[in-house]
Amino acid sequence: MVVKKVSKVKENKKIKQDSNGYGISGLVLGIGSIIFSWVPIFGLVVGIIGLIFSIKQRGLSPNNIATAGFATSIIGIVLSLVCLIWMIFGVLIIFKLVSLLYP
Repeated sequence: MVVKKVSKVKENKKIKQDSNGYGISGLVLGIGSIIFSWVPIFGLVVGIIGLIFSIKQRGLSPNNIATAGFATSIIGIVLSLVCLIWMIFGVLIIFKLVSLLYP
């Protein structure tokens, strides 16, 4: 009777370790951060959440899905930061041109 209980506990732990929930979530959020990188704040937040999920999955049980989620999240974060910087410079240039045209 005790042996059966122990084996059920081991099976439950194995099922939890083999799940890819965080990895799939990280991958989906990483792809979303790449798609929405032109919306800098949204893409940045989604990429950071995807990165957290991917790191958590890599800590539980490393697999290719978690690695892909990690990579796509990093790419999405970088693209979001580039777009954010580009938009800030664009706004500054527009303000400078307007101040030159209308003194």
